[in-house]
Amino acid sequence: MRPIHALLVGRALPLLLVLGGAGCNASTTVLPTTSTGTGSSGGTTTGGTTTGGPAGTTTGGGTSSGGSGSSSSSSGGTTGGVDGGCHCPVHQFCDPLDGGQCLVCLSDSNCGATSPVCDTDPSSSNYGLCVGCTRVESFCGQGNVCDYLWYSNMFEQCVADCRVSDAGTACPSDAAKNLWRHCDSATGLCLSGCVQSSDCVPGEPFCLADSGVCVACRSAEDCPYSHPGCHGGACGFCTATTDCRAGQECSGDRCVCAASAQCGGDAPVCELPSQTARLGSCGCGSSGDCAPLGEVCEPTYESYTNVAGACVPSCVDGGTDCLQQVFPFNYCNPANGICTTCSSDTQCAGDAGLSGSHCLDAGFCGCFSMADCPAGTACDPLFGQCAQSCVNIPGQCPWNTVCDPRSGLCVQCLQDSDCANLAPAFAYCLNDVDAGTTCAACLIPAECPSDKPGCSSQSFKCGACERDADCPPSYPHCIGPPSGYCA
Repeated sequence: MRPIHALLVGRALPLLLVLGGAGCNASTTVLPTTSTGTGSSGGTTTGGTTTGGPAGTTTGGGTSSGGSGSSSSSSGGTTGGVDGGCHCPVHQFCDPLDGGQCLVCLSDSNCGATSPVCDTDPSSSNYGLCVGCTRVESFCGQGNVCDYLWYSNMFEQCVADCRVSDAGTACPSDAAKNLWRHCDSATGLCLSGCVQSSDCVPGEPFCLADSGVCVACRSAEDCPYSHPGCHGGACGFCTATTDCRAGQECSGDRCVCAASAQCGGDAPVCELPSQTARLGSCGCGSSGDCAPLGEVCEPTYESYTNVAGACVPSCVDGGTDCLQQVFPFNYCNPANGICTTCSSDTQCAGDAGLSGSHCLDAGFCGCFSMADCPAGTACDPLFGQCAQSCVNIPGQCPWNTVCDPRSGLCVQCLQDSDCANLAPAFAYCLNDVDAGTTCAACLIPAECPSDKPGCSSQSFKCGACERDADCPPSYPHCIGPPSGYCA
């Protein structure tokens, strides 16, 4: 790829182009000029500036003719970045097309291994930033493609080619936000909406092709008896009896039964709330009601909060994976085969211990450190749960994060180059000073602009200080710490 300044050659430029403004305090002029020397002395043209010299001598891309000493320049040079006098932060460059802004890069040589490509397209929202790839330049390996969709949160990053069967994952969907996606056969990218039911997720398995939306049900028959009624594509609700199965009624917003003949499946018995009640809910009263299915009766069906309970596979024989159940019911009670909460560390063993070896106060098994987790996993301090270590699964970390081999967790940065996509606002990694693994505005005073002197050793923000050492030589004193200013 040509660097940005190379793109200026052959571009129709205005007569006078001045690079200056918020990002630069120096002006650079590019003039297509015609200069005339005197007699046989001719002229020497450098970037559009004429000086005396031997007849017919031209530098900086000019053309000349001897004798009359006239010379003309059809293209000039530009200077920018630190060398050109711009007031941009360290490791940033003045935009050669608009001197009012600073850029992270001008060419690929300014980028690191994490984001190796410099986006040199002025119309791109990532212009002047280091990215994973572009439509023109892609270093994505086999089985991957460049996401060039400007509205995507993975814009100009390498993603799995959804057309490759062994790429690992299908197009992600988020039913909670009514977002569904399908694989575009032309580009290998995941695009919005569903085209067929195979584009949908298990919880919303039916595609309404006319609207591109996945739904949980099309009619009451698509819903389990424990979660009766289908309205607006969702199970468990009704506004009219037509939203319910045959024989059931809609009462309030729930489908109710009058007899067990109207029930079945995972809720085979019509449980009445009292002996005098006429209507009740399909569910189960004991595990004996679920015996024909080879299942156990969960008094409160945690997945759907069914008031009458429901039949579920026993967790004792692995029929139900408690780790996949609604949090925090992740401990398998061996006495009844139902997932519930834990009450002691001794219950956090075996499969339950995969989340951590301690029973936390909230009633679920979790961890405090890596020592509490099985081999090959790491302790996520945010959730107190053991998770797969990124050290053992290359490529696990999402965009804009890297794998920290010390913790086995995905972090924002380990070195400054990992912060390239967040520059110039947060261009430096706190790991350089053992202060964390996030990107910050500065680590030392020299990394701050002159109009915001000082780098706070606590917040790592420019224009603030906690001590004199946080201030530059030109403003050596920290006034009013904490969160003071340099003067």
